[in-house]
Amino acid sequence: MAGLFWRDNGHWRVISDRDGLSSNNVQVALQDAEGGLWVGGYGTGLDHLTGIRDWSAWTQAEGLPDNATWATLRDRQGRLWVATPQGISIWEAGQHRWKTLTAKDGLSGTETRQLELARDGSVWAIAMPGGITRIAPRTLRMQRYASFAGESFIFEVADPSGNIWATTGKKLVRFDGAGGSRQPAEVHFPDGARGGALYVDFSPGGALWLCDTGRLWRFDGKSWRLFAHKDGVVGDSITSLAAVSDNEIWLGYDDVVGITRLHLAANGTPHAELFPWDLSIIGKDSKHRVWFNGTDGIRVLAPDGTMQRFTQAEGLLWDDISPAGFREEPDGSFLISTTRGLARYVPHTRESVAVPPRVVITAVSLGDQNTSVRSHPERDSKHGSFHVQFTPLTLSGTGGVSCRYRLTGLEDEYAESSLREVRYSSLPPGDYEFSVQCRNELSSWSPEAARFSFTILPPWWQTVWFRGGSVIMALVGVWLIVRIRTHALNRRRRQLEEAVAQRSAELLQKNRELEEISLTDPLTRARNRRYFYETIPADAAHVLRQYRGFAAGDQIQTPETELVFAMVDIDFFKIANDEHGHMAGDQLIQEIARRLSDLIRKSDVLVRWGGEEFLVVCRSTDRAHAALLCARILEVINATPYRLENGATVILTCSVGWAPFPWIPEAVDALTLEQVIEIADRALYLAKKTGRNQAIGLLPSKAAVLTPYDINIEALRNGDSVMADVIQTENPLRVPPRTQAASAGGSTPVSD
Repeated sequence: MAGLFWRDNGHWRVISDRDGLSSNNVQVALQDAEGGLWVGGYGTGLDHLTGIRDWSAWTQAEGLPDNATWATLRDRQGRLWVATPQGISIWEAGQHRWKTLTAKDGLSGTETRQLELARDGSVWAIAMPGGITRIAPRTLRMQRYASFAGESFIFEVADPSGNIWATTGKKLVRFDGAGGSRQPAEVHFPDGARGGALYVDFSPGGALWLCDTGRLWRFDGKSWRLFAHKDGVVGDSITSLAAVSDNEIWLGYDDVVGITRLHLAANGTPHAELFPWDLSIIGKDSKHRVWFNGTDGIRVLAPDGTMQRFTQAEGLLWDDISPAGFREEPDGSFLISTTRGLARYVPHTRESVAVPPRVVITAVSLGDQNTSVRSHPERDSKHGSFHVQFTPLTLSGTGGVSCRYRLTGLEDEYAESSLREVRYSSLPPGDYEFSVQCRNELSSWSPEAARFSFTILPPWWQTVWFRGGSVIMALVGVWLIVRIRTHALNRRRRQLEEAVAQRSAELLQKNRELEEISLTDPLTRARNRRYFYETIPADAAHVLRQYRGFAAGDQIQTPETELVFAMVDIDFFKIANDEHGHMAGDQLIQEIARRLSDLIRKSDVLVRWGGEEFLVVCRSTDRAHAALLCARILEVINATPYRLENGATVILTCSVGWAPFPWIPEAVDALTLEQVIEIADRALYLAKKTGRNQAIGLLPSKAAVLTPYDINIEALRNGDSVMADVIQTENPLRVPPRTQAASAGGSTPVSD
């Protein structure tokens, strides 16, 4: 009752229900020519296991804290480390169990995204929301690095010598991997570069490749070199890269469908190839193969140009691969992190898969009549449409099988397709033979094609007896036939055009609906952060153009419009959420969003910034009237108690922080849109720090106007910076906050 004991390559292996069997009570087993395993259980039917020799997996059933896995690492002691949303799991072979490290053990965050091994054997982990943790290999003692220069870490990589490199989006830093200085050292860019660092990779020879927005940098140990759009970098958002050598790198994009191979010639001239693949790069292996992830599994591109595919049909645990989830083991196997567990791939020789699959014709129809695939039917020209269906005979799935077909008598060349049916309409009279062949990714075309022959008879007006008729009747008959035939073809064409137009309109509407859903918060129906970053920068650019357009000589006229950003945070919301439950908390959030939506103008935008925090973007309010708007926000949140479904009522207040854009009208380029949003967030912090239930606005002081480019936004957090004037607005109702949660049936202010 323990499953199936299988001896493979001199080793015994147990295959059980953890590997996909319906029952461990195995009655019979058989391996087919394609490597699949067929297992019959007692009373459970027949199971077909594909990729059983090549693939295995670990999930929560094997002790992992979460099925989703992000990255893996093998330390100097041979232990396997796995990064998951619930922490880092370490396989302790001696105890046959997983040991899990979380934030409670000292990690910078529980949700771990990356793992790297330093020269001294220490393990370096990046966890959300962006901290790096150094873990001693033997004692598991941890040292955390929350940020660098106030910026969170977003990516890390180990160079060939074992040093740890990390990026923050604006900075590139290096940690000493030999156990020396524990403080990171900033790596400076060459003069004239605007800086920025997103993703980094090292070639086996040690060349550093780094990308920022729309650009690629290469550092060979002596000098930096820049590659941009003119060199073949087609997208602005580079999200994945793989440095195959010092002179070759592959790039993947988020804003462009395509993969770029950038190669440097011996004289340093860059040559770029763009492949139209909707894929992302997950890594490279010791055989200089590049591994890609797509919507339907993994693609592996060899140096000779051949492409191999792995999907669930071939034994892969799950088709959704983590961005940093690929790693090659010393024994030649591969660990692949997926959102449903950790997969292990051990390549084996699969000679049987190279055999081309047979193909059979399964259904044939001529006109509106089905016919036998073994007969040679004859049909008149009125039934000259031909529809055929076929299938390759393979047991491992048809996802990687392609077919080619030809209709002799109409076509001279084969047409290749991934579909399994072909349709011809209005075939002319004649003798035809349809033939089809198939192949998989590793084989040639089927040596024996599946064939079907048939004849389309000529119409009655082309018979011998009609041709002996009079010339006049022949001319009249030809004219009528041409007229009828043309009318039928035109009607069919119009029907197809109408069908295509209708389908296109439906798809357009669906795309619009999907785009609207992606820009809307599902709970409150307010806009989300994606909407903000896709639309508000354009409004900000419009405002800046107006300000620049009003500049005349030394006199600057202020335009009538500007943007005001108001951060709204519900005071003490957590207690209400804890007291009445998350369902009631969601109800409160929905009602708060409704009140704010009713308050603002149609030209304004309400964005759910996160949790109980909202951002109001005012397009028609200037800094002179912003305090009045904030007073209305304070009043509408606090004016009426919130009634919950359990009968309780809750009184809420809010704190508001606001700032105008541009912050300094006399120097519109001094602060960016993101910095003004940060000022509004600083103002919200001051409002909550100094008592809540009020609005705080930060406006530039005279000192800021005189020295606009010396502003330190971090200094504004305490509210005593000489660079800002504080505008305080109290709630007109002024209900003081309390720290006791509301109970059912009562009306009590809440706190968090």
